[in-house]
Amino acid sequence: MVVPIHAGSGTADTAVNIAEDSLARLSWLKLDDDLGASDESVHARRDADFLPFEAISTDGGDFSEAHSFKSLCIDDQSCYSSQIGRSKAVNVTARYSGGGRCTVDAVTIRNPMRGYDSPVGQAILFASLGVPKLESISNFDYVRNEADYLVELDRWNQQAHTDPAIPKPVAFVNMHGKFSATAPAPISRSSKYLVVKLLRAQGNRDNNIDVEFVGVHGWSGRYLSPCKMMLR
Repeated sequence: MVVPIHAGSGTADTAVNIAEDSLARLSWLKLDDDLGASDESVHARRDADFLPFEAISTDGGDFSEAHSFKSLCIDDQSCYSSQIGRSKAVNVTARYSGGGRCTVDAVTIRNPMRGYDSPVGQAILFASLGVPKLESISNFDYVRNEADYLVELDRWNQQAHTDPAIPKPVAFVNMHGKFSATAPAPISRSSKYLVVKLLRAQGNRDNNIDVEFVGVHGWSGRYLSPCKMMLR
């Protein structure tokens, strides 16, 4: 089942998108609605828990109504299981429900402890300011490990990305042998939407993918912070 979402982006998002790329290359990340505030930090609040996101669509289908993709961003023991028979990566799109935009600087993924035979093995988190264009990140479907991810990330960084709907890579998460894993974002990303790209299940299973929870850490509101590393 795929839930339709409606595209739409404004010039303000385009400006922030361009400014974020430029400032990141200068070792700073500025997030602001009008790019004119002199003190971003007074408008921001560090969330002690996970930033509020709501899963709104998937291209991987649902195993059953009880295993819907809508449970992915809900911090309980429910589990999302994709449709049986899908061998490609699964993309789940989520929308920020805290109002405005936020800053994402880490992601936590948790697998079910028992009762499921296809826990996710690797995943990539992306962030965007516009409704994500999934076709723009399809090359990441073939990533199998962190080395592959860094190669694909380098290719992505060589291109200009001014469209707010093109998702920006946040972090690669390797879940093999783990119940839960947290990966920091080398560069914090402004976000209204997330794409959780579930690459494959552990043990190279091709039947489906199971995952209990995906949560993101960061700031609600506007924020100015030093980047942890350069894009290039």
